[in-house]
Amino acid sequence: MIGIDEFKGNAEGYQYQVNLTNPDTHEILDILPKRDTQALIHYFASFKHKDRLQVKFIVMDMSIQFKRIMEALFPHAHIICDRYHVCRLVDWAVERVRKREQHKLAAYSRMLKQNRRVLMKHPDHLTEAEHIKLCEILRISDDLRKAYALKLSFRKIFSIYGKQRIAAHLTHWLELVKASGLNEFNNFFTSFPAWMTQLTNAFLLPYSNGYTEGTNNKIKVLKRISYGLRHFGRFRVRILLLSKKNGTNH
Repeated sequence: MIGIDEFKGNAEGYQYQVNLTNPDTHEILDILPKRDTQALIHYFASFKHKDRLQVKFIVMDMSIQFKRIMEALFPHAHIICDRYHVCRLVDWAVERVRKREQHKLAAYSRMLKQNRRVLMKHPDHLTEAEHIKLCEILRISDDLRKAYALKLSFRKIFSIYGKQRIAAHLTHWLELVKASGLNEFNNFFTSFPAWMTQLTNAFLLPYSNGYTEGTNNKIKVLKRISYGLRHFGRFRVRILLLSKKNGTNH
């Protein structure tokens, strides 16, 4: 099993590095110096074909670059979109609607800005005061009410089981998006159909990139307390030590 994600390392002239983990055993497998497609292909192709065939699951965000590389070099693996990443894309669409309405509705601009977190919070976790604020926000904006309803509808996927039912829910949700007429959600018409199998896997299988994201946060802390690490070799070893791996092992 492989988890793959990029992070902003700014090491040796490259802005982004690549974090490879095993989300199942909670290990950092390796840190790659750059996000370049040919470099990634060369790295993964260096492993024997029979070993690559043993990889069964790969977890990633919705990166077309990573998807194409992994499909080519790990043909037996099931690619899984990270659930948190997918839900965050929906939240970001709601936030874009909120920002538009904040600028449009001058009389309520301050209120929409100050209470933006209320729209992101799970409705079951709202305090009584937050629930009142949410009701007020949804009362003053039809588009925000539509966007919030789309968010809640999408979240119902967590209570759906079975491959066909999950795929059907995603398809139905796209129909709701189309009916809403919200331009901020238009990107889902392109991304979701192209990733339907991987999105279904996200909510069908119990794997996520939570561990990978966690190590990315630790890397940010490492960078901060070190005031930046420009030498990639030292940077890589320091990161591998986060999961008590020797820097020379793969």
